[in-house]
Amino acid sequence: HGPYGVRNPEWYFKNAPVTLHSERGQPNIPELDSMRRLLGADHHWPIDGVWGLHDFTANGAQRGRDFISYLHASYAHPTDLAAFTRLAQFVAYENHKAMFESVHVKGGNGLLMWMSQSAWPSMVWQTYDYWHDVNGGYFGSKAGNQPINVILDQSTMKLWAVNATPRRFCGRVLISVNDTEGNPYPSQIPWEKLDLASDARVEVGTLPDYKTKDGIVILCVRVWDDNQAGRSIVAENNMWINQ
Repeated sequence: HGPYGVRNPEWYFKNAPVTLHSERGQPNIPELDSMRRLLGADHHWPIDGVWGLHDFTANGAQRGRDFISYLHASYAHPTDLAAFTRLAQFVAYENHKAMFESVHVKGGNGLLMWMSQSAWPSMVWQTYDYWHDVNGGYFGSKAGNQPINVILDQSTMKLWAVNATPRRFCGRVLISVNDTEGNPYPSQIPWEKLDLASDARVEVGTLPDYKTKDGIVILCVRVWDDNQAGRSIVAENNMWINQ
């Protein structure tokens, strides 16, 4: 039942499935070299009908027009192919990550992504492109499916520790909050230890309402396993919140 076009991280957390969801996907723009090969020299910019031939259609299931509107509202107005491709990686990363993270937070039975790869040089519904290069959506999907993780539900700003393994997990978590210039804020999150039963999720805190001059908060999460020598890192989850 989709959807197959980009929404935003908050939407995925509000609409996470509980039962196994058979298809959900969104545009996943290839990196710049692949885009140049895909479009040909005469169609790099502005967006034209050749983009539609490679599945970036304004309407239909892909909702390319909505993707552009989201990119403009959340990031910037690109003026060439290089800028568009770079910003598209941010959109794909954060949305693919939330698409899967939301299922973990909801305790859902699973999600199948439409789809792994296209048989035609495409800008949508793939984890790697026609030439086997990976992009923002691939890395977002990978980050969103870490079996041990601490996830921010962007619809409520609550933090959840999840354990999608068959074993109990005991460890520690460190959360740092920064602005876009790297200046840290006190985390104000009063916990460090994690004790999670197998196949469990636990609410562990709420992200404070940080006020920044540019409206962006950078959140960095690290989870260590106490049962391994040297407390090895088992999860790294980095995200940004456009306020």
